[in-house]
Amino acid sequence: MESISHGGKPRQSVEFPFYSAATIEAITSAKQVYVVPDEADAAVLYDVLDIPALGVPRRHLAQLPEELIAGAEIIYTFLSKSAPDVAYKLELALRLKALHWPGLLKVAPLEPELPIQNLWKYAHNRQQEAEQQNVRRARDGEPLCEVDSRGFETSINLLLAQVATLDIRRLSGHRRGAPPPEASPARTYPRLDDIGYTLRDLQHRDIPELQWAIEDLLPEGLALMAGPPGLGKSMLLLQVSLAVALGGMLLDVWPAAQGDVLYIGTEDNDRRVEFRTSQLLADDQGAAVWPASMTVVHDIQSFDAGLIEQLEEWLTAHPQARLVIIDIFADVKPPRAPHSDWYMEERRMGRALDALAMRHHVCILVSLHTNRLQHAEDPIDRVHGGSGLPGAAPTKTVLLSSQGFNKAVWHTRGRDTAREQHALAMVEGIWRYSGDWNVLRLSEERQAILRYCQFNPGPHTAQEVAQTLGKNPVTVGLLLRKLRASGLLHKVGYGKYQYGEEEPHNSSQIGG
Repeated sequence: MESISHGGKPRQSVEFPFYSAATIEAITSAKQVYVVPDEADAAVLYDVLDIPALGVPRRHLAQLPEELIAGAEIIYTFLSKSAPDVAYKLELALRLKALHWPGLLKVAPLEPELPIQNLWKYAHNRQQEAEQQNVRRARDGEPLCEVDSRGFETSINLLLAQVATLDIRRLSGHRRGAPPPEASPARTYPRLDDIGYTLRDLQHRDIPELQWAIEDLLPEGLALMAGPPGLGKSMLLLQVSLAVALGGMLLDVWPAAQGDVLYIGTEDNDRRVEFRTSQLLADDQGAAVWPASMTVVHDIQSFDAGLIEQLEEWLTAHPQARLVIIDIFADVKPPRAPHSDWYMEERRMGRALDALAMRHHVCILVSLHTNRLQHAEDPIDRVHGGSGLPGAAPTKTVLLSSQGFNKAVWHTRGRDTAREQHALAMVEGIWRYSGDWNVLRLSEERQAILRYCQFNPGPHTAQEVAQTLGKNPVTVGLLLRKLRASGLLHKVGYGKYQYGEEEPHNSSQIGG
């Protein structure tokens, strides 16, 4: 039996045997109280985070005294969607209603396999492992790694950011011991025939043309640019931005659609942007006055704290926008929750960015780092992290270093663009286009044959090419076949080759 007081007024004694007088005093003095079904979970919240928490099993909810919650304005609880937790939520709400408690009941979503105790143990174990690793690093003279001492607090805050408010005044009573029978749920999803379309409808639909930020390279929607740190990815992104802001040519190859640009450079500052812009516009006589159509931001909200809302507001205010660049994505990602499905989280973020870009007909180009898979066959496998974000992005590019100093290969592909490899070289701190990487990496003999076919229209035989170039016909025939296998030439008849990609055969059978 504990005698508790609140607001200086004496209270009658309350029989609640689970807690000490100090704990009960903290709860009765708090404006926000936490009520959870497990006493051990409440102890973790109170002992680790100093949160006034009550562990009240479902069987004891009917004994929850009014005196403990009278001063609270909000009651929080952590519950999953399991049947016992759903029943607990209803019992708690009905108990509060019976007490005529006027505050708000907020429910934070909890994974069934991750109760409060497990979240704390997981964070505690990670902290201990990091501290032990630092002991070994200090012994070996290596730099110490960062120790996250707030992992458990971060996990709780992430859960609290997703709370749903339960209106206890609108609940009706039910037989104690069982949740009320569920009514047949109303339809919460549309009929597929209402949201779908037939091919005949599509045939006669007026579909607007695809909008491009950079023609044949960056269409509207989400696009990725991955590259290793220090290679020059940010400089290339700035060159892309200025090409769109000025309406010029990117690397003297790709036409850019002139429009407003939002450049979010979280790793840059105004001094660095000013220096690089001076480099890029030094020889541009038409850019004596730098464009006001490009907005630069160095600090922006993270994805779970208003990023989409900030971008939506800017795009609405700039209807002529064509491009948004986020450099770098790691700085806007929310912290990863323990045991979360990171693939689905990244895919959700990617789909949200893509939907935003399509609504405003802009390209949102996001930069990422690459991993250490040096021998990955597909450059997309070099993107750091999971495959959720690349899976949601219609356009993907990867900038990788090439043989030679200040040289790189820009791998580009997309649902609306071709798969290509472009050779780039950095000259005096600025990226320049060197040509098609597939051509540049060919031997001199293959390049000579390819140039001959390119600048002499029409099909050619090995004998004809060999006679013109003064080479062996057998060797030329072999190289023609290899160039065709690489997709640089196509065969138009027996022993005859022509420059360009293979043309599809006419067929009445779809896919034939």
